[in-house]
Amino acid sequence: MRTVSSSLAGALGLAALVIANTASSEPDRAVWLPRNDTSMKPAIAEARRTLPQFWAKVDSHPIGFNQPLVKVGFPTQHGGIEFFWMAVEDYSATTVRGILLNDPDDVPSVRAGQEFTLPTIRIVDWSYLRGGKYFGQFTTRILLRTADAKRQREEGGSLSPTPLEPGVH
Repeated sequence: MRTVSSSLAGALGLAALVIANTASSEPDRAVWLPRNDTSMKPAIAEARRTLPQFWAKVDSHPIGFNQPLVKVGFPTQHGGIEFFWMAVEDYSATTVRGILLNDPDDVPSVRAGQEFTLPTIRIVDWSYLRGGKYFGQFTTRILLRTADAKRQREEGGSLSPTPLEPGVH
């Protein structure tokens, strides 16, 4: 496993995605989507496709690189999936170990601050902070499209203009 130095700063048939509360003083909240909602599929696919670029950043730890995070899902007590951001502590080709950063709405078996080692196949998004902006967060960018104006200002202002750093493909 590769060790990462990291600064840690419901209804039936629904899936929850937590908007990373990077700029707001309000607590994170889950956004519940219907099971048949397809808006996240392209964002998750792109996050997974670019995961090797994220791991390369984690390994090289360039100047100003902080807070490597991945978003992972857990089954809910009502048959859906709730997703949480996890601070990456270390990883291998098949697993990631980290600390959950969000409290659940519908997964009583987990809590913020809990450490997990999970298969990397459960990763649906990634993020890191550099230059005061969060890169990645493909799913957050989709969720913000439907958020209220205040949340869009607070959350959107902390995101980089694009998920990938310029020149990184």
